[in-house]
Amino acid sequence: MTFDSNGTLAPPVSDNVVTEFSINNGNPNGVWTYLSNGTRLNTPVAVTGGNSGLISWSNDGTTVPNIAAVEKNITGGTIVSGTVHIPTDHLDLDPQGLPNVAVRFTAPTAGMYLISGDFLGIDSQELSHSVQILDDGTAVFNGKIDTFNESVPFGLIETLNAAIRSTSSARQVPLTTLGHRPGGDGHQVRRARACFQR
Repeated sequence: MTFDSNGTLAPPVSDNVVTEFSINNGNPNGVWTYLSNGTRLNTPVAVTGGNSGLISWSNDGTTVPNIAAVEKNITGGTIVSGTVHIPTDHLDLDPQGLPNVAVRFTAPTAGMYLISGDFLGIDSQELSHSVQILDDGTAVFNGKIDTFNESVPFGLIETLNAAIRSTSSARQVPLTTLGHRPGGDGHQVRRARACFQR
């Protein structure tokens, strides 16, 4: 049972970062915002050609290492692009040479939330890198991906405040999932899957 901030029994609510990903509803998309280095990714992309079936929010960078993206595989099967294997049940958080890419969850109402899922290393030449979940800028989960197909699960219960909306539609968001760039050239990557339930 979950109770809201007034002690009233709250109905269960579930949000899923993978199934709710869309490039058709703008960024932010409902409770989700896609960012790189704290800046909202502004370019929706539907990939055609070699990686057809990959949709993403991008920073509009045109070449590596200046492009960052949050991507979803919508094909029904794994997309293999070079050494990267993009599954259908995770988002690809790809900062390339930039410091980080993030997916932000905006709590629609104040209350206690169960945050569960995992980070997954999907590059067959995976470089060691950190992954973390922040609550209003404070790390509430820290992990590390060292190898291909390594899963770093998380399960947290956090009390989150409701979003504050300003007239410019900006949101004050309490929870962020970050993928960090590893050392070297930064080529790939951090993958995340998460469910947020209240």
